[in-house]
Amino acid sequence: MESLEIINYRGYKINIYSDENCESPREWDNLGKMICFHPNYNLGDKHSFASPEDFKESLTGNEVILPLYLYDHSGITMNTTGFSCNWDSGKVGWIYADLEQLQKMGHTWKRFTAKRKEQVVEWLKSDVKIYDDYLTGATYGYMIEDLEGNEEGGCWGFYGDDFKDSGLLEHAKNDIDSEIYNRVQDRIKEVKNYILNKVPFIYRKYTTAL
Repeated sequence: MESLEIINYRGYKINIYSDENCESPREWDNLGKMICFHPNYNLGDKHSFASPEDFKESLTGNEVILPLYLYDHSGITMNTTGFSCNWDSGKVGWIYADLEQLQKMGHTWKRFTAKRKEQVVEWLKSDVKIYDDYLTGATYGYMIEDLEGNEEGGCWGFYGDDFKDSGLLEHAKNDIDSEIYNRVQDRIKEVKNYILNKVPFIYRKYTTAL
């Protein structure tokens, strides 16, 4: 498999690859519930709503909710604001969070203030962005190559084309830093063992000669 990009760091190479086996972020414990309706794609979270109208009737008015739009042309992409091409795009559902879901995620909120709603909106947009990365194939992994050209392991499952924002680069550099540290420690142990083994021998040889 050919790497998409090679980044050099402290003498090592970070080989970045497309991760074609990334799991759907909708398998995670997400803040937002993503309810979609589409005749050709299984999108969002599993649900039992028969129609968009059925879903809207279930709302209590105590939710933070955003619309979901899909653009379908040589692949699919999703956002919360819509697309300029009305021919290949349209509304496919909603993503929302209620107080019950927020409490399950560890928040102790009893009501939504305007500031809290703004925060939840940003969280929901982040959920959609990660899911869109999954839909568009913007998922990556890396393998580390050492000074001798040997692979030293790697990690997969990073979402987003910006490798810095996704955490891929930080994770890879931490792996390299740890590898260098471990190699230095191993070398120190080798030197210590050499000294411990050689010094008594040299001392005995010197005192015997006297």
